[in-house]
Amino acid sequence: MKHYSQIFLNGAAKPAAITALLGTAITTYINGVKGLIAGAIASTLVVAFFLVHILLAKATATMDPRATYAIVMASYFLKVLVMVVFLVVIGNFDLDRRSFAAVALAVTLGWLGGEIRAYLKLGGGYGSSR
Repeated sequence: MKHYSQIFLNGAAKPAAITALLGTAITTYINGVKGLIAGAIASTLVVAFFLVHILLAKATATMDPRATYAIVMASYFLKVLVMVVFLVVIGNFDLDRRSFAAVALAVTLGWLGGEIRAYLKLGGGYGSSR
């Protein structure tokens, strides 16, 4: 049987990719090259952050829950730190911030929707005994 992290990755990758491509295409149409760059960067950043989460889930599956908690909390802290550094660095670049925000939000919702769908397919829906 596949590990649940692989099931979530398979369930989330397709909707996130479709959302990323569609969102980037729309922002490119509206804002030109600035929208293209913003959409591509936002998509890459969101997918990278979620992939780190999936890889950590797989790597810590057999570890003590306290160790898993410590690793996950450290990863959240590092993600926030990376995001702060990224936003400071990208502040000097000429890209469309609204396009960046819209695509980042859309890809996040696409990824999470795919994960939720994958979870429900596992039979772990609301009110289940799992």
